[in-house]
Amino acid sequence: MELMRILNENAPKDESNRFQQLTITKKKLQEYFPTFYTKTQMEKVLFDLLADWKKKNEEEEGE
Repeated sequence: MELMRILNENAPKDESNRFQQLTITKKKLQEYFPTFYTKTQMEKVLFDLLADWKKKNEEEEGE
């Protein structure tokens, strides 16, 4: 999935930078969501994808 690839590529290499604020512009997000999606709907999709990504990475690390 394209979003997963982007997240992995942009993962922080420097742990001191890990918990800084992240801002994603509406313009960038609009490419991935229907125009009628609300902010809440977009957040839900993003957090669901992140939860799946985290679970997948935890499983891969455990192998």
